Amino acid sequence: MTQPTSPAVWIDGDLLMEAIAAAVWEQCHTEPSSTVVDDPRNIAAVAAAAARQILGTTEQQPAEPEAHPAEHTWAAELHDPLADEWVPGTRYVLRERAVNHLKHATSIGPTWKDGTPTQRRLVRATTTYTVEPTP
Repeated sequence: MTQPTSPAVWIDGDLLMEAIAAAVWEQCHTEPSSTVVDDPRNIAAVAAAAARQILGTTEQQPAEPEAHPAEHTWAAELHDPLADEWVPGTRYVLRERAVNHLKHATSIGPTWKDGTPTQRRLVRATTTYTVEPTP
């Protein structure tokens, strides 16, 4: 059995804690019937402390500096069955605009002229920036 340790606390920027908290948050429901009643960050702090103990480390991993926040664009794409490829659509900075475009395109063109249903999808492009070490 492991020895008791000091209480775990949330640390902003801790990659392991943030990953666990995000996973817990996805699974947590905010409805009154939810069985999870603790802040996911507290759960993540305890889980990260336990994981580090098993891994034999007590130090948090430093977060890499972010040059710029990630940039996202969304688009509604249409599958061209003759070319067997997805046709890129207009890129939108706001997801809601791309969703509206997708709904509109689906409503006005649900099928090809021969009656075959069209295939459409919503895609997100993400550009990330990282700081490179000085050469």
